[in-house]
Amino acid sequence: MLNSAKQTFPESQDYETVARLIELHNQAAPQARNLQSLANHIGLSEMQVQRLFSRWAGISPKRFAQYLTVRDIKARLQQQPSLLDLSLEAGLSSTSLVHDHFVHFYAMTPKQVREAGSGIVIQHGFYASPFGECHIASTDKGICWLAFTNPNSREDAFGQLKQEWPYALIKEDKGQHQNVINTLFTAASHKNPLFLHIKGTNFQLRVWEALLKIPGGYYSRYQDIARIIDAPNAARAVGTAIGQNPISWLIPCHRVIRASGIVGHYRWGTTRKQTLLAWEQGVFSHE
Repeated sequence: MLNSAKQTFPESQDYETVARLIELHNQAAPQARNLQSLANHIGLSEMQVQRLFSRWAGISPKRFAQYLTVRDIKARLQQQPSLLDLSLEAGLSSTSLVHDHFVHFYAMTPKQVREAGSGIVIQHGFYASPFGECHIASTDKGICWLAFTNPNSREDAFGQLKQEWPYALIKEDKGQHQNVINTLFTAASHKNPLFLHIKGTNFQLRVWEALLKIPGGYYSRYQDIARIIDAPNAARAVGTAIGQNPISWLIPCHRVIRASGIVGHYRWGTTRKQTLLAWEQGVFSHE
């Protein structure tokens, strides 16, 4: 007979506490995002909050508070021209602090974030591939977008590209990427690396760089990637960053599976992920 008594798990209780801490962080004004305030709200000591939050979120409460503050400033950059005013409203004493935080979290300066692709010309097009239609785009620095799509979702794909580069001039490429596509999905493609032009948070860039190191025909786990980037407790955040990868195939997020061995979700479809992995197993096992 099954025991119907309710079972409790300390890990679950910890997760609920961390979720509450994140909620409090989000709701609080920038000046109130401090360790003492959080500890008082949930009845724990500052040391307990520090250890619990760092273990579950992969970063300290202070660093998370800085991220939220920078996120708030980022959301207002287009409407408020004065970075100094934004800094003071956010409780930061100088624009240099804002600059440093932007570089840390977004790997870009506030000016670069505000311009969001201004002055950049992007060529894009839709092409057939062995794994279905793909949408590719590039700047003069390299490929900035590669997504699997189909004729019925082209408008959505273009909208996502536009969202990634809102102020860039995006033009139809008129077949200019055909030579790239011809060699991209071949057994030798990994021996001829292409230049990429990507942007993201500092954390995302570290995750995507780690993905590039996974050899073809091999799998990795979210926990493995977290350890590689020296954030062993941030497997969930790693999963989120992997899901936001703007360049399929070339940045091989399809090579990351769950610890249980289950393939898991994929931005461009689980079935396609399974197909990509099977294809690579056949190709790289014969090299």
